[in-house]
Amino acid sequence: MRAGEFAGDGDPYYQKMVARLRSRRSWLFCIVGLIATGILSRLAHTGVLVFDKYLSDALYAAMVYGIPRRLSTATVSAELAMVFMTAIESFQLTLIPAHLGA
Repeated sequence: MRAGEFAGDGDPYYQKMVARLRSRRSWLFCIVGLIATGILSRLAHTGVLVFDKYLSDALYAAMVYGIPRRLSTATVSAELAMVFMTAIESFQLTLIPAHLGA
């Protein structure tokens, strides 16, 4: 295997899967699934901190990546998601949201 090649290169099944992940419709289904899973993770409490709190945060970040991914390349989407999530987390460090919720 040469540099830059994947194990599935040349495999018709692999090529179909990659093509499907690039379509806008597949990203729409992915976003809807992320939203549904995030809502369910907040409604159903398991008692495990990782699932009860942090799973929905990770799904939210994935959704923020998926929205621009429908319209642009993976690199641009990752950069936009990183900037947006950093801005949200930085805003939370100012404690303004905590004061608004009190």
